[in-house]
Amino acid sequence: MRAIGALFTLVFPALILGVLIGFSLAAPLGGDMLGGVLGLTGGIAGYALLWRALPRWARRVLAVLPILALIGGGIFAYTQLYDLGMVAPSDDYMDAYHRLYRALYNHYPYFEQKGVDWVANYRPHAATMFEIVQRGDEAAYFRAIADLLASLNDGHTALSDPYTQVERWFGRATHIEGQAVLTTLTETAEANGLRVGDVLLSVNGVLTEQAWRALPPDLRVGSTEWNQRGNAYQFLLALTPSTPTLTLEVRGADGGTRQITLDMATPDQDSAAPQPAISSQRLPSGIGYIRVARLWEREHEDLIADFDAALAALSDAPAIILDLRRNGGGNSRFADQIAGRFLAEPFSYGRDVFRQRTPNHFWRAESVYTVTPHAKRYNGKLAVLIDERSVSSAEWLIAALADSGRAQTVGRTTAGSSGNPISFPLPNGGAVRFSTGAFYRTNGQLLEGIGIAPDLPIAWTLEDVRNGRDPDLAAAERLLSGAP
Repeated sequence: MRAIGALFTLVFPALILGVLIGFSLAAPLGGDMLGGVLGLTGGIAGYALLWRALPRWARRVLAVLPILALIGGGIFAYTQLYDLGMVAPSDDYMDAYHRLYRALYNHYPYFEQKGVDWVANYRPHAATMFEIVQRGDEAAYFRAIADLLASLNDGHTALSDPYTQVERWFGRATHIEGQAVLTTLTETAEANGLRVGDVLLSVNGVLTEQAWRALPPDLRVGSTEWNQRGNAYQFLLALTPSTPTLTLEVRGADGGTRQITLDMATPDQDSAAPQPAISSQRLPSGIGYIRVARLWEREHEDLIADFDAALAALSDAPAIILDLRRNGGGNSRFADQIAGRFLAEPFSYGRDVFRQRTPNHFWRAESVYTVTPHAKRYNGKLAVLIDERSVSSAEWLIAALADSGRAQTVGRTTAGSSGNPISFPLPNGGAVRFSTGAFYRTNGQLLEGIGIAPDLPIAWTLEDVRNGRDPDLAAAERLLSGAP
């Protein structure tokens, strides 16, 4: 019993005082962790001295304070988590909608940068939503939320469930020379007459420029127009419940146009295996090439082990090209570990700033991200290939390597999309994902809506695609070899 009494009368209050003092010291000391350690130490020492100096009756009063503080802190934390939708989700459609509005109002970090008046947007939308809920139209309910969130133009803020179901996918287009050029095709698409290098003119009679903008919001989500277009272009050749048939008008290398129709009845001839996260090779020039396709793992994958194996096999290469094009991000832990294979010293490449201190961020005002060097690292020259579909944690990896001066970047400006998102539940299994942290690079520049510009910009041509050339790769090889 004495031990329990000591816990309540010394340890708990010391912890509470330490947290309070720690956070108060965090900002001037440059970090929550350092402030917390010093504050905890000061809290324990201060409380012990105070305890010894007080008479017995005062000690009894003081012993109750940590319990009250603990209860009050728990209520406060619960309230914040409730506000974020992390506890006690609502099954009432209108209530869940209002809670979602409040969660974004209190925690979304980019209203000012995006010039969005959230209250002004919400008022007329709420009236429409009330009518939708009154008539019990669940599909319209989710569509209305998707449209409202799309007004934020944020790649990490969208309706995540229900998501537009892609029934079949036939290929991807890329914006080249102001046109939608087919750059990736399935075997089925090629068997039905499509060719890499064809220019996509229209989809179901709608010009391509209008067709991608008419896609559902979750298929064209992005924080910049170039990222939105890049994301949408991979779904122009997709079958969805609302688009069960595709009639594509394309212009081929001979200048002639033709129409090709694809639907669910089109025989499936695809046999390609899923793309691995890591692939590598030694180029004829002797330069190493490693592609990181994504920063998340499929079952039975070990992304970092695979990367380390690829890097070890190329350890004697005079230079390495790291390909992060079309990398949609994933886990920033993987990004930090990969960056650590190239840096000799710890490097803080950016920070997330939060609008409020909340339990899910351990009540921090900001998070600073630092790469820790790995014992086995590569010290040769390094170039990184980037484009408009290098997103999120892939951009953090690019920032770590580029802003530290370790690598030169080649390609096109990245997506400009980072948000430290959380999930907010909606009735009947619905969910929204929205940004909570504004990411700033070491130079103080916001990443959201801006992206990372390449050191060496490269513009693809239609002829590059039709002739199977990769101008990004060629430019990186020239850069690393010192050739003009």
